[in-house]
Amino acid sequence: MTDSLATSLSASDIKWPPSVRVPIERILEGQPSASTLVVGESPTAQFGLWRVTPGAFSTDHSDYVEYIHITEGSGRLISQSGAITELSPGVTVMLAEGWKGQWVIEKTLTKVFTILRN
Repeated sequence: MTDSLATSLSASDIKWPPSVRVPIERILEGQPSASTLVVGESPTAQFGLWRVTPGAFSTDHSDYVEYIHITEGSGRLISQSGAITELSPGVTVMLAEGWKGQWVIEKTLTKVFTILRN
């Protein structure tokens, strides 16, 4: 019996969309590219998986809150103020609305994400 309100994914069954290079104006180092698999969304929320290759690039959460949980890879988030959050499997982070900084990806990283918009 399945619950029509539940979505289940097995990592081995994921069919990733093609990777897209991070926009050049955001790149600080390397040639990172990312693939996003949206699992569910509504007008105010989006849930899915994101995979990104090594490199460094800026990010701006001016209009949304994001919860992330790292499942694979390594790197760090560096806020504009210089605060560093190390990223590795099992780490969960909330990026508040207005958070700005950079991703520094050392080993291809996969995260589960939930984005909430007002």
